Order: sequence, then C-alpha cells, then structure tokens
Amino acid sequence: MKQESIINKMVYSDQPINHRSHFHYAYQIIFVIKGKIGVYFPNKEYIAGPKTLTFISNLEEHSIKVLEEPYIRYFIIISPALADQLIRDAKLLTVFKNRPLHFNHVFEINAIFCMVSEIFKALFKESRVKDEYTEESIVCLLKELLVCLYRNNKEQFPVPKKNIKSQIYEVQKYIDKNFKEDLRILDLAEHFYISPYYLTHCFKDLTGYSPKEYLMLNRLSFAKAMILNTDFSIKEIVFKSGFNDVNNFIKHFKKYYKTTPYCIRTERR
Repeated sequence: MKQESIINKMVYSDQPINHRSHFHYAYQIIFVIKGKIGVYFPNKEYIAGPKTLTFISNLEEHSIKVLEEPYIRYFIIISPALADQLIRDAKLLTVFKNRPLHFNHVFEINAIFCMVSEIFKALFKESRVKDEYTEESIVCLLKELLVCLYRNNKEQFPVPKKNIKSQIYEVQKYIDKNFKEDLRILDLAEHFYISPYYLTHCFKDLTGYSPKEYLMLNRLSFAKAMILNTDFSIKEIVFKSGFNDVNNFIKHFKKYYKTTPYCIRTERR
C-alpha cells in the first residue's frame, strides 16, 4: 500500500499566475524568492514581497494576484492530519491553525533567508525521492523550518500572551480529529474537566474562533473539498461532514461562502 505523504504537493515556479478566490483543504506555505504578490483573505489583505513566507490554513479562502515580476516562488500543500500527527508540537503548528485578530499571515525572513532557502531546496528534492526514508526526512525538514522561524519571528506566532491550560490545545486537536462526529461544546468541556465559559473564552483567545465556529468551519471546509473533488451527492456529503440535516448544512454553507453547494458543484463541471 502506498504511504500517504505529509506533502500533498510542492512546486517551484517562475510563472506569473494569478489565482481567484479558492481554498485547499490543507495547510499551505508560499515562499516568495523574487517578485511581489497580493494575498487576499475575506477580512485581510497583504503584499508579500521577496524573502517572505505566507502561511494559509485549511479553513481559509484566499486569492493571489501577481504585482511584480519575475515572480519566483515555492509553494507547499501540506496534509493537516499528517502534520498534526507527525509534527505534534502545538506551539509550532499555530502558524497553520490559529487565526486571532492580530495574526499576520506574512513573515519577513530577511535574517534567515539563506537558511530557509536551503531547507526549501532540501524539501523539494526529498519530495521527489520517494524512498523508505523520504517521509522521515520531510518531517524533520518541516520541523527545522518551523523552529527556525519561531526563533526569529517568535512574536508572530499566534500563541496567547497569558498562560492557558493545556486542555485547550487538546480540545482543538480533538475537534480537528473528530469534527465529523456528533460533538457538543458542553460535552467537550465536561470531557476535558473545564468550565464551558473558560473553554469558550480561552479557545477564542488561542485560535481566533469560538469552539462552535471552529467546529462548523471544519465541517464546512471538509464538505466543500468533497464537493469540489468527489462525485458523492450533496446529501451524502452532508452526513459524511458531520451534519445531520441538509437544510441546516445549506444555510450555514451560504452564510460562510456566499453561494450554495449546488452552484459550486455546477461550476466544477
């Protein structure tokens, strides 16, 4: 059986391609070497110039416009489930997962540009080797990248300034893994021996989302990926994504994506 890779896709390119609003049900890193792009999220926008890293979560729609050529970059698409399982360090993973209001998606890396370049070259090479040690090497390189970035851009990692109980990180991991199940916030609080108020307050401080919103976004993002990439019916996707009612799913889908699942399925074709 073929082993699933933590890197779904890695590309090095100098082609000036714009991307309209889209999302990957995956973590993404864009490493701009030369040129300049605009990166646009529903509530934020950035200009990412040379020697920058941009981190995009699996829950975020975004678009990209090339502003200055030549536009030379790497981009990596990373499996969230395998990153969470193999990297495991909650603090390092916050750049992929947590989006409090103050979070800046774009990291300036002038001081560590050469080091980051070497890591990306090694990742690009390893992603094409495919032997028995490929995955181990890739995970080590990704960890090295995140540690290097944390040491030099620690203030940009979305880690709460105040201490929070480790259970909050565990709740986030639990939702990530079990969002397709029948989860209730009160049950989560009871399961992790914390009060519902403390859970809601600290979870939003950590992630930028309330527990309920985070659960909903995980379900909707998973459903949207299935609509775009599979031939399951909308009804099948609803239940595979953790919803128990088609009308409720469509209501929330329209609220977040400003369109219907049927329109997205039609556009795909």
